[in-house]
Amino acid sequence: MTKKDGRAVARDNDFRVLRALHRFGWLRTRDLAALVWQVWAREVPSAPSLKPSPAPPSAIRMAQRTLCRLRGRRLVLQGRAPNGSTLYALAEAGARLLQRAGIAATTGKDLVRHFSVSHFRHRCIANEIAIGGIVEGCRVATEREISQGLWIGGQKGIAGKKPDVFMRCGGTAWWIEVERSRKNAGDYSRLLRWLHDAGKDA
Repeated sequence: MTKKDGRAVARDNDFRVLRALHRFGWLRTRDLAALVWQVWAREVPSAPSLKPSPAPPSAIRMAQRTLCRLRGRRLVLQGRAPNGSTLYALAEAGARLLQRAGIAATTGKDLVRHFSVSHFRHRCIANEIAIGGIVEGCRVATEREISQGLWIGGQKGIAGKKPDVFMRCGGTAWWIEVERSRKNAGDYSRLLRWLHDAGKDA
């Protein structure tokens, strides 16, 4: 078997990282390592585990090297999260590179500027669940894609509501919500009414 040229491997890694940033909006190094440098399952599970997919140290090193290269080429932007984490998003040049490949990408400069601690934590959890589902072999719509209407429910959602992550595994659709606390009685009543209405839309 012919070994792939190192420059070709680097180009593939660059493209996969840029495409991941397009799908998710922004990601941390460990998120990219878990998504890009792990083997995705070929057999679709009957249900997602809803667990993060931790990346091995070798994957994190590869992600660091690739991000360093992309920063040098000004294809990605850096931002600082409320907890001090470094976030990466598409720069204008990175978006243009994807556009030339037929992907309707846009810069993520506004996504890494200002957001609250709760929004950051919420998005981190949603991204970890989505990455875990992708690695496990599910078809996934990320929170970023859902906010752009790039999922089965479009811009209007289903019965006026959108999930945080949407997955299809083994013929079943999974609507996933990331919650900070338990729902009270009123919230549960509204949820039941929504489930009733969503059932009519299905």
